[in-house]
Formats: sequence, C-alpha cells, structure tokens
Amino acid sequence: MLTYVAIACLTLSANAIEFDDDLASLRADINQSPTAVIKQITSLLEQGRLPSEQIEAQYRYVLSEAYYAAILGGQALEQSLLVVSLAEKAKDTQLLQWANAQVCASYEMQGDAEAGITYGLRALEWAQQNNDEALLANSRLSLGSAYITLAQFDKALTVLQDAYLQAQRDPVGTKMDPAHVASFIALVYEYKHAPALTIPYFIESVDYYRQTQNQVELSNSLFGLGKAYLDLKQPETALDYFNESMAISLSLGDKQGEAYTAVELVRLHMDNPQVASKSDTELLDSLNNVLSVFESSQNRYMQFSTNIMILRLLERQHRLEEALVVAERARQLAVNESMLNQRYDALIKKSDILAGLGRFEQAYQVLYEAHKAYESYIKQTNAERYQQSRAEFQLEQAELNNQVLAEKNARQTAELTVASREKTIVWLVVAVLAIAFIAILLVLWLVRGQRDYMSKLAHTDELTGVFNRRQTLALLSREHKLALRSQKALPVAVADLDNFKLINDKLGHHVGDMVLKFVADKARASLRSTDIFGRIGGEEFLIILPDTTVDNAQVAIGKLLQACEALPKELRQLGCSKVTFSVGLVDGAACADEHLVLIEADKQMYQAKAAGKARIQRG
Repeated sequence: MLTYVAIACLTLSANAIEFDDDLASLRADINQSPTAVIKQITSLLEQGRLPSEQIEAQYRYVLSEAYYAAILGGQALEQSLLVVSLAEKAKDTQLLQWANAQVCASYEMQGDAEAGITYGLRALEWAQQNNDEALLANSRLSLGSAYITLAQFDKALTVLQDAYLQAQRDPVGTKMDPAHVASFIALVYEYKHAPALTIPYFIESVDYYRQTQNQVELSNSLFGLGKAYLDLKQPETALDYFNESMAISLSLGDKQGEAYTAVELVRLHMDNPQVASKSDTELLDSLNNVLSVFESSQNRYMQFSTNIMILRLLERQHRLEEALVVAERARQLAVNESMLNQRYDALIKKSDILAGLGRFEQAYQVLYEAHKAYESYIKQTNAERYQQSRAEFQLEQAELNNQVLAEKNARQTAELTVASREKTIVWLVVAVLAIAFIAILLVLWLVRGQRDYMSKLAHTDELTGVFNRRQTLALLSREHKLALRSQKALPVAVADLDNFKLINDKLGHHVGDMVLKFVADKARASLRSTDIFGRIGGEEFLIILPDTTVDNAQVAIGKLLQACEALPKELRQLGCSKVTFSVGLVDGAACADEHLVLIEADKQMYQAKAAGKARIQRG
C-alpha cells in the first residue's frame, strides 16, 4: 500500500535552518503551488548561479520538499539523496539529518518504505540527542508514513501519537500544529479499514488547513474524507468532498492530486449506480488518462490500482482479451518484494480471466503461481516474528519441563530411600534414576535439536541457505565494532545481480530462484569460512571479509564473480547465458557506524551500475 496524502511532512520553518530570504520565500510557497517552486529552483540550478555546495544543498532540499508536495516521489528521492551527499561534504549536520528524514518520506512515496526506515531512525536519534523538537516531530511523521505503507499499523500509531502529543505540548518548538499530525493518524485508521475513526481526525485537519489557507494539505484531507464516506456507503457525501478536492487540485495545477481524485471518482461511479453519471467508456478514458500521470511519477502502487480498475471495467464489458493484457501489466508492476500482496491479486484476476476464456490449463498454472505469491507474502510478514516467538516459547517450556522432571525424580528418590533400606528397593531407586537420567538426556537432546533448527530458520534465507537480511546486518554490526576496536580494515561489499528482472520476466521466477541458489553455492565454495555472505534483498547480497585488506577482498570477490560466470548445464539449457554482478566495495572501518557502511557500499554499487555493470566499484 502507499500513503496517498501528498503532504510535505517535513514542515521545517525558516528558523530551524538559516535559509536566505529568497529561499525562505520560495519554501513558503510550496503549500500553495509546488510546481511553480519546482520550476524556479530548477532554473536556478541549471544556470549554476549558487555560490557554494552548502547553498546548493539548501536549495535542493527545498526542491525535494516541493517534489514531495507534488507527489513526485522519484524526483523527491533523487534530490534528498543528493542533499545527504552535499551536506556530508559541507559538514552541515543539521541539514544532513533533515535530509535523512526527507529521504525516509521520499522512499515511502516511491513505494520502497523499508529502504527509508534506516534514514528516518537516524534523524530521530539525532533529534533526541540534540533536543531538536522540530526535527523530532517531523522524523516521527516520516517514520509513521513508512510504517503505514509497510502495514505495521501498531508502530505507526505509536510514533504518530507521540508526534501528536509532542505538538500539543510544544507547538512553538515543534513548529507544528496537532491538527497537521491528525491527518496522518487518520491514515492509520483508514488502512486498518476503520473509516468511522478516520473522520474526526480528517475534519480536525480540514478545519486547520482552511484557517491557514494551506491549499495542498486541504485538498489532501478533503480527499481522505471522501474516501472515508465512500467506504461508509455514503456516496453522495463522498462525491461532495471529492469534487472540492478536485477543484483545488485543478486550481493548483496539481496533476498528481487530480489523478488520485479521478481514480476515486471512477470507483464511486462503478460501485454506486444510483449516483453514476458517466458511462463505462468514459470511465475507461478517465483511467487511461490518469495512468500516464502515475507512470510519469513512477508510482507503482497507483499504476497497479488503476490497472485493476481498468481490468474490472473491461470485464464488465466482456472484453476479456483486453482485460488479460491489463492483468499481465498489473502483475509486472508488482515485482517488488513489498508488493507480494498485489502480485497475488493480479495473478488471481489473470487466472479468472483465463478461465472465462476457456483456457483452463493456463488458468491453473497462473493460479498455482498466485498460491506461491501468497505463501511468500505470508512468510514475509509473519515468518521471523513467528519463528522467534515459537523458539523462545519452546525453550521456556523445555526448561520448565526439565525442572519439573528433576524435582519429581528427587522427590521419588527421597521417598523410596526413607521407605526402605532393602536391597530390592535400592535397585528400584537405581533403575528409576537411570530412567530419569536417560529421559533428561533425551529431553536435552531434543531441546538442543529444536533450538538449533529454530535458530537456523531465524538466521538463514530459506531459498539460498545463506544468512538472511536480519542476521547479515547483525553480523555487520559485530564485525564493524571489532574492526574499530582493533583499528583494522573491514572490506564490505554490496553485490547486486545485473539484469535479474529480465531473467524473471523472460525465463520465469523458477529460473531466477535457480540463479540465486547457484550464486549462493559458488559463494560458499569461493569465500573463506570466516567470510560472511548474506542475502539482504531480492537479488542483492552483502559480503563481509574480516581480517584482510580491501585489495585482497577485491581479488577474492573478483574470483567469486569469475566462478559465477561458469553456469551449469541446466541453467544454460533454460536460456540463462550469463550471470554478472555490479559490486560496491568499501572499507567499513572508515565509516562511523554500520548504517553508513551499508549506505556507502550501496552508493558504490549504483555507481558500478551506472558505469556499465559487471564490475567492482571501490569507494
């Protein structure tokens, strides 16, 4: 899911960072006309008239806010990451942390909320340590939005309620009104399918934005009210709010806002024939128009939702062949691990259409693929938490059983000894103790086996058998601390399979899985037993090589890449001709913390991609 409210949630005032008068004036215009601000700052940057990198960083920061307000997540992310780099060079720590919070928000809008969590937590921690109330409040909003997108609603509600109470306590220090936070809290209840609970929060924010004449935010909250009333089966009221939201978006030239509202208006007309005033053909034209808007902003979530609605309309008109094409387009959009649930929905739709066309064998194959996607989704959302809880529970139960068994045996032994000294009783006691001892050994053996098994499940990637993301990052933290303590180099590399999406799309996900397993096998054979190799994303691996130099690490990784080029016969027969990596290699000991190690290695990896792929880029 994606939080739709296009709020420039980092509502930094001119007093938090010292902007010049021109930039402060531009920044104040964002909530009225973000597109106009984008044009002005882009023009200044193209002319190269800014006197220093620090000033450029400030202008790019405001530009990222404007892109975010215009719901252009890709551009907002690009600019905020540039600000992080420029602020680091300029040693502007405060701007750096504001940029980290903006990166978190931009990743969420771009549909990759998990990637932004680290940035948001870094900004939050710095704000707490430095008593920066304004940044603390805004970091909480960024993280709250990300947690909503990741369906971690309890976390989202906790962090947003903290922001709400903070804004009530200190509106001057936070530079934020609680009513602004209310619109975020409303989103939590919306995605928890509790529309009645969203309405008071959206009304609070609407009243506030009317008073402050904040047109962008007002349009968003009106849109939220429209969705809430539509979910409550009150389409007439919903239509009023949607129309007012659309009027504001049109007056601002806000194409993204128009597109979001247009999609909901189509949904209203489709599901409520009593208020419908447009034909299915007109609704299809409207959806096809807004689809191009979401494509330009690279908004995969809304592209997916729009395609599903197009599919429904085509089905209503019995245009199943066209609907099949749209279903496949929706499936291709849901390639990210964060969109497994959407992938399942697209596959179910595709299977139903194939069945309607009488292509039952294909329908069955697609239905099987949908089942696998659903299993992956369930595993992704529940596996680690379930495994950890189950392991802890079983260990506690085993320890309790051992204690009970030991106490029972001791009591039986004492009773038998007191009852009689006769030889027969003594032998009986010996026998009981022997059986108890064997039983204890058996229980201990079973507990150890179960513990080892649960530990393996919690720490390894199910597909490849290498370390999973959580364990790999924990090992990175440990090795980084050891390297800093011993003042030794710590080569760390992020390796990303080149063109892996092409393998999945052209050859099938089963071939992609075979490639991942093959790479993991080669890593186990090529690297030292002390080296760490883990899968941290779909086709992304982290390599940690302790107790060696970066030069030696580059040679070792080069040998691994060469080994991966020798594909086995079964992969070649399936059409896979080549496996290459783009690798970013850094000295982790040169970074202050493990999060920066990962960010720097990732940055070098993307530079390797940009330089032509199939290479190692050193930082």
